Amino acid sequence: MTLRAASWAPSVPLEAPPTSIVDPDGAPQYGMFAGPLGTVSFDRLRSPLARSSTWRLMHHKRWVYVLLTARHHIIATAVVQLGYIANAFIVVVDRRTRSTTFDGSYLTVPSLAHVGDTCEEGCDVWFRSLQARVAMTRPAGCSQYTLAADAGRLSLRATFSAKDAPTPVAVVSPVPQGVVNVTEKRVLMPAHGAVLLDGDAEQIDEALAGMDYTNGLLARHTAWRWAFAMGTTHDGRPVAFNLVDGFNEGRECAIWLDGKLIPTDGARFEFQRRQPLAPWKVTTDDGRIDLTFSPDALHAEHKNLGVVRSRFIQPFGAFQGTIQTSNRSTATLQGLPGVVESQDVQW
Repeated sequence: MTLRAASWAPSVPLEAPPTSIVDPDGAPQYGMFAGPLGTVSFDRLRSPLARSSTWRLMHHKRWVYVLLTARHHIIATAVVQLGYIANAFIVVVDRRTRSTTFDGSYLTVPSLAHVGDTCEEGCDVWFRSLQARVAMTRPAGCSQYTLAADAGRLSLRATFSAKDAPTPVAVVSPVPQGVVNVTEKRVLMPAHGAVLLDGDAEQIDEALAGMDYTNGLLARHTAWRWAFAMGTTHDGRPVAFNLVDGFNEGRECAIWLDGKLIPTDGARFEFQRRQPLAPWKVTTDDGRIDLTFSPDALHAEHKNLGVVRSRFIQPFGAFQGTIQTSNRSTATLQGLPGVVESQDVQW
């Protein structure tokens, strides 16, 4: 199938995010920004965007997703807080064997999970259930994140720093049938740690960490396609990208190359929904990106819990292709580790 995105890319350099996502008149300050978000709060929204506490309970969604890419592994962890239920998952992919060595998904009650109002200093994320525990923190005055995850035969410990990472992209976007969504994407954070699996420990030094923080008053039905990757170009330059279709009006699509944040147009995804491990094609409407994704392993969740129904596929693998930079030179990607995703959920 081919899924098109709306074209949206600023023609002027991005501004820093506003100190508050809601202006003095109670309206969201929509836009795409270069820089870290502060505290995300919707308390000052005014009519017609203000909503009752009951409505917010059903529509306020928050999550943090962390991707670690290393020479031998791709590791993903996520905590998702839905208000009335919470979900977490942990996936470990061995790049040497092109296979999943751990894949766990967990549910818990709302009081046993938390995604805070910031992903910067003061970041506080945790999830607890009988089967798993996940926690990520970044203390005030500190640039370093600490991630810990324990689930049965797996134990993960990692640290990564925003200090030497490129500028994040932040977006405040309207939501049809919802209210507003806020997201920040960080990439190329130097990471170190270890994963213990079935008693065997492996270091994940010389790794990179990327993060998706999302906090929004979303629609009952939400769907998107997403691509996220980090590493180096064929000639050794640091590169990352975040591409999305069907969410945030395509505003969060961006490339990071040589430390520079480059906004790009909305993305198109071509893939076989019934064969998600077949190659994916990912392009952008402005022609900057022309990539093929080769999946190695698949994390999938198909849930029907009454209130929540979802069809979620997330293959892990590598990208090949080209990125055109602003001066029209070409960056070639070969085996760049990353992830693609198709999500269709009623929540």
